[in-house]
Amino acid sequence: MNHQQIVALVKLYSKDMGLTVNIGGDIAYTTGTTTNIPGFDHLPDEMIDVLMGYIAHESEHNKSTDFNIIGANKKPYFNLFEDHRIERLAAASFPGFKTWFQKLDQYIYSPKSYNDIDSMTDSELVNTYLIYQGSVKTMNRSLDAETLLNISNITTSRFGLDVCFLLDDFLEESKKTTSSIDCIELSDLLEKALMDFKPEANSEANSEANSEANSEANSDFGSQLVEHINDKSDSIQSELNQIAGEQKTIQTYSTAGFSPTYTNGDNKALQQLIEKTETNNVRRALVHILQDKQRKQTVASKRGNKLYGSKLHRAVVNNPYIFKKNKSLKISDYDFTVLLDTSGSMDEVLSPVLTVTHALISGIKDNKNCSLAFSTFPDKGVCITRGAWFDEEILSSIYAGGGTPIVQSFSKAISELGNSKNKKVILVITDLNITHDKADELNDLMRKNPSINYVWVGINTKFLIPLNGHVIDDVSTANFAPTLKALANKLVA
Repeated sequence: MNHQQIVALVKLYSKDMGLTVNIGGDIAYTTGTTTNIPGFDHLPDEMIDVLMGYIAHESEHNKSTDFNIIGANKKPYFNLFEDHRIERLAAASFPGFKTWFQKLDQYIYSPKSYNDIDSMTDSELVNTYLIYQGSVKTMNRSLDAETLLNISNITTSRFGLDVCFLLDDFLEESKKTTSSIDCIELSDLLEKALMDFKPEANSEANSEANSEANSEANSDFGSQLVEHINDKSDSIQSELNQIAGEQKTIQTYSTAGFSPTYTNGDNKALQQLIEKTETNNVRRALVHILQDKQRKQTVASKRGNKLYGSKLHRAVVNNPYIFKKNKSLKISDYDFTVLLDTSGSMDEVLSPVLTVTHALISGIKDNKNCSLAFSTFPDKGVCITRGAWFDEEILSSIYAGGGTPIVQSFSKAISELGNSKNKKVILVITDLNITHDKADELNDLMRKNPSINYVWVGINTKFLIPLNGHVIDDVSTANFAPTLKALANKLVA
């Protein structure tokens, strides 16, 4: 492909015949009026698709990016989200572009070794996660599987699952952007969310010096996660371990040391995204616990096509069990009942409680091996009959008010599960604002029906009365997902 052909294609795809097109060097960029394409004059056949990917990418920027609103100070993650948006538009107009963009991503986002990834600074690692996972999760492309796994594992071990969940949610939101302004706003929200992540103070560090040190580290930590992401086409030779530029070595924290802290309650968009993130975290945790995948166990068999290496010695004594056979172990089916306390005493915590309730219902419904029943006490006219379809949006109509007929509702739920042969779980979300007599009645019902697994949940509420079963109380929505995971073995016991 010669210079004249490249220039003609850029102008054609950009729909701007007055565009200035330069060719040379190893940098691809565009200002909206001038576009530079790397000097791919003499390429082997397998590189033509990469060149066409650059041409298509820069041309769509020329057509669809609003250069007037970008200004001199680019947002840290604008380029990433804008790349996602303009490539979706390009592929919608010219479906064949998808192949070129796939080749371009594979060329730029080459495999990385574990040591290269592990040596990245915090902001470099966050950027690398966004870039590689964005290509796969947002744009549905394929990259080196081992590199993706290493990036996820190292990010999780260094920051904890909360950061990964947050980044995943923003990559999901990137699919919905429809303008350059949307991408700028999404970049602002992500920058704000990352800046507000702070490591937990060590509870054992009680000295004043340690306290001051922790406070100073916390104040700087969020800024260590944020750094500008360059446009994918800024340099075809770019190495992702340099993507954040020159940075000083910074302190890292253990996985257990992270807890998200959010501020600026006036930012409605950020609060909505935080609530969605927390809901998704709980849903993912429950889906993971109750996943409907077949587990396989390798056993020795008389027949088969593959010999079982560790069992071959049996052939000497004429034992016929020397072949491999995969035996499927089906995960148990579950019947869930969720009871929600909507009495007047729940009024102050109703909003976070509904967030958790929505997440739990979504997580249960996402598992094909689970059935669900839901009701409130007192009855607010919102319930799910087991096996019936249910729109979670109806939860928004729930309000707090009335007494606490918890014993009647609890007894009814036990009776409804009585004939089930599946594993049975009753989840009760409440502030447990009841008398000791009622608590005794609840404990008596649980003792008489030991085949049911009972879980009591108190969001932002500390239970003052002891109960049988498993208790998750005095927990915030942000910490509910990891708490639920820690209870996984008991939850589905």
